[in-house]
Amino acid sequence: MREKAVDPMSKKTTKHKHIACHKPQITDFQSFFS
Repeated sequence: MREKAVDPMSKKTTKHKHIACHKPQITDFQSFFS
């Protein structure tokens, strides 16, 4: 969880990159998007 080290403007881009980083949690994210 490096959200504190991420800029507020880059936060949105980080969230998308996080999904790719957390492959095992991709299913969790897909459920949220659904």
